[in-house]
Amino acid sequence: MTVEACEIVLVERWDDDCLSALSALHGHRLGGKWTDRWNTDLVHWRWKLAQSPAGPAVGALAMAGSKVVGSATAVFKYLDVDGERVRVAELGDLAVAPDFQGRGLLRAMAKTVTKSAGPQTELLYSIPNKNGSAALLATRLFEPIPAIRHRTWLKPLLTPALVTGPRMEPVPTNFASLSKSERFIRPVFDADWATYRIGAHPDGDGYVWIQAADGQGVIGKIAHLQGKKALLIGKILEGDTARYRACLSAAISAARQAGCRFVAGWACGAPSHTASLLSHFFVPLQVKRVMVAEAAISTRLRGRLNQVRLEMLDSDKI
Repeated sequence: MTVEACEIVLVERWDDDCLSALSALHGHRLGGKWTDRWNTDLVHWRWKLAQSPAGPAVGALAMAGSKVVGSATAVFKYLDVDGERVRVAELGDLAVAPDFQGRGLLRAMAKTVTKSAGPQTELLYSIPNKNGSAALLATRLFEPIPAIRHRTWLKPLLTPALVTGPRMEPVPTNFASLSKSERFIRPVFDADWATYRIGAHPDGDGYVWIQAADGQGVIGKIAHLQGKKALLIGKILEGDTARYRACLSAAISAARQAGCRFVAGWACGAPSHTASLLSHFFVPLQVKRVMVAEAAISTRLRGRLNQVRLEMLDSDKI
């Protein structure tokens, strides 16, 4: 496919040349201001796009001659639907070089990825930022799920902890068995996926476990926001509102003791979660809309999308 003198190339095998071109595009797009090495480290890109237990990602690159000027990828994953493993894919890594924006390249790449990944999955979804959400809507290929809005919440930590409490520990080997839930449709997080997502992650030593009451707890990631140490809440294992609040309290205590200046995470908008976050003085920030490719929804999932629950650890964002 050719769009505005740019060729749209489908990618199903990720060699080093392809990963290097993708890395160069994303590093340039962010103008060198992004401190996370995700955008320039081939090890991270290879882990994400080529090593998933669900199979290598598919992608589309926009080429202007020999130069990559745009990208879109679909990373395969599994959802647990009534105890059955269902293959899905997350659309991401959306980028178009500044000089090539406004030419329809994003729509063309999204269409190429949807055409390739759609028949291999029962759901193709995306959790874009505000700009990405608008761009996907403009393609007329993706629609938001009205009932699901993930909001980012942030809590500044102004003082270190003065008392002892839950501390950050290595993620337990049985974490996958603790994370099962029958209330919603959630991504599969079995032993194989946990090994890939945490154990094999290039920054795997940054993941931590924070124990709360009754076997509940939080898995988080130490990162840096605005140059300051932060705890990103990747997944909360909770059974009810009281336990959810206990997990938040444990995460805040552990973050203080570790010298973090922020705690951040997502919440799906459930009233009980919102009330719990506000009671712990978290500040609501941007809303992330979960968007789906209308042409790539299976019959059994079409009427159940409002049951899908995704957390930060499920999204490749950390």
